[in-house]
Amino acid sequence: MKRLLVVIKTNLHRMSNSEVFLVACAEFLSKILDVDSKNIVIELHTKVMIMRDGNNIEAMNFDIHHNTDKINKSTKVELSEKIAKFVYEKLDIHRDRTLVLFFDTRCCS
Repeated sequence: MKRLLVVIKTNLHRMSNSEVFLVACAEFLSKILDVDSKNIVIELHTKVMIMRDGNNIEAMNFDIHHNTDKINKSTKVELSEKIAKFVYEKLDIHRDRTLVLFFDTRCCS
């Protein structure tokens, strides 16, 4: 069974539509990664100190823990770009301010 745990951290202090964003995020990830949305857990942490490029303007980090073959060395860049585009469209956080890291749980103990 394919599963995802997604930990999202942002330095935004408020997300007025955080529930709407999380639902949209689960649906989006389900679609691009072919994982049933009932097998996706998402944590959202706001007010996290994030400094990138020497400043702390709006940024977002995704840690995606997975056990799916859809994520591999040849697909990581494309998937990261899709996620950054999604974040930009939903929250207006510039694409180069979104970091996406993938962790294959089949390789961890």
